[in-house]
Amino acid sequence: MKKGSQHTLETRLKMRGRKLSDEHKRKLSLKKMGLFGDKCNAYGHKLSKESIEKISIKKKGKRVSIRTEFKKGDPRIIGPNNINWRGGIMKLYDRRDHNNTKWSRAVLKRDAYTCKMCGYKKVKNNDLVSHHIFSYKEFPYLRYVVNNGITLCRICHHLVHKSNKR
Repeated sequence: MKKGSQHTLETRLKMRGRKLSDEHKRKLSLKKMGLFGDKCNAYGHKLSKESIEKISIKKKGKRVSIRTEFKKGDPRIIGPNNINWRGGIMKLYDRRDHNNTKWSRAVLKRDAYTCKMCGYKKVKNNDLVSHHIFSYKEFPYLRYVVNNGITLCRICHHLVHKSNKR
C-alpha cells in the first residue's frame, strides 16, 4: 500500500475484528513513542567512537539551566550558596516512613475509603488522602494517632490547606 492512500471499505471491515498479539501491541507502542522502526534513530544501535566524540564536542561549552546545574550538584548553588539555605536546619521527619504509611492506611480504612467532607468514594488508588487534623509538624506526639486523621479527597484536601493559610 502506498504512503498516504487509504484502505478500501472491504479491507477496513476485515480488519475491524482483528486481534493483535501482545508482541505486536508492544511494537506499536514503541513505534508511537519513537523507540522502534523508522522514527527511531538509535534504538538497538551502538554509536561508533567517532559519533560519540562528535556529540561530546558539540555539547562542550553549551550552557544548561539552573535546574540541571542543581541536579548535577553545582557547588555555586548547594549549601550556604543556595537561595533556600536556612542555616543547616535538618529535616527531622520523613513522611515516607513505615509508621506514616500504616497510619494513613488505618485512617482510610476506618473512614471506609470515603471523603468526610463531600462523601466522594474511592475510584483510583490516589484519589483519597489521609489528613492530619492537628499539624504533623506542631504536634509530633499525635502523628500516628488514628483519631488525629481524617480521609479527604484531593480537592477537599486542597481546600482545607487553602483555608488554613488565611
